[in-house]
Amino acid sequence: MSEPRRTPTLEELRRPDAMVDPAEIKLPWSLYLLGWGLIAGGCHSLVRIVVGFLCGQPVLDLGVVGIFVGWGLLRLRDGWRQLAVTLLGLVLWIGYPLMLLFFACSVLFWLLAPNDLTHGMRFDTGSLHPVFSVLLVTGNFAICLWAFRVLLNERTHLLFVGNNRRREAVRKGAIPSVSRQTPWQFSLGTLLMLMVIASLIFGRFMADESLVYEQARYGVTAATSQRRRCMTCGFLRNRLFAGRDKLAYAVFMSDEDGDPSKNYAICWEPNSRHATLRFPDGSCQLLDGRIQLHEIIDGEYRCSGRKVTWGEFEAYMNETPCEYSIDSLLRFVDQRRAESDKAAP
Repeated sequence: MSEPRRTPTLEELRRPDAMVDPAEIKLPWSLYLLGWGLIAGGCHSLVRIVVGFLCGQPVLDLGVVGIFVGWGLLRLRDGWRQLAVTLLGLVLWIGYPLMLLFFACSVLFWLLAPNDLTHGMRFDTGSLHPVFSVLLVTGNFAICLWAFRVLLNERTHLLFVGNNRRREAVRKGAIPSVSRQTPWQFSLGTLLMLMVIASLIFGRFMADESLVYEQARYGVTAATSQRRRCMTCGFLRNRLFAGRDKLAYAVFMSDEDGDPSKNYAICWEPNSRHATLRFPDGSCQLLDGRIQLHEIIDGEYRCSGRKVTWGEFEAYMNETPCEYSIDSLLRFVDQRRAESDKAAP
């Protein structure tokens, strides 16, 4: 009966004639975790490239190299280890110091002239709070530093040296190139790891509306004898599947004095995924989809937490309602859902 695989000790690896076969040993958990982490990041980049290509937005993501680097580390190939050390060194000793310098300059310019000199000199954190952004950057730095130390510690170095010595002996014919298990024979743990990685990547992209959905909007204006009504809506068009669009927001406006849209603006901030409703007093309401229905009648703002599907809203607009309002929309939706329940077997 064959012995179970184990991780060689430092004393065994320090011997001048020590040889290491990655298929015959158990890798240290740190190297195993680092290799699969790089493969997961590379798969994430690969899916991002493919989805961007299918959506008509080509993306160049060099992170796809992580697939090859991670697999090379799991096979104890020293060339891939040296490449990983070089890239991590550039990130740690050049990339992060430049980022820190840029951040310090931005803060200094903001303190000296917040209205003039900081234009174009700020970090874009999107919808992420600045504190969480700092924590995210710090966490990334800590992970890179940990990976750098894993690749340079003595045990890892000796493992790669031992594998190089074994491959050289195989090339010269000193030992046969026969292994009990080849790297392509995956264990149950490896298959489970692949399933977890695939699930995380799929969930990440299905949750990212900027990749799956395309933002679109349109407006309608209707005039009556007493007042002028208008409606503006934004919806997310599914890039991959037809008929799965989502309503992001609907803003109903009405004013007796004239065109209500002159006093209220719906705009998109630079590098933002969501629209913003701006009021005359300078205040804003983020239209991020958590609250879909908004209404401004004679300067009074109200909203509703009810959820409406894009199909229901589209059917409402096709009916050409006599007025555009939250109450009118919800009455139509309730009636439509009641008729659908009656028709259901």
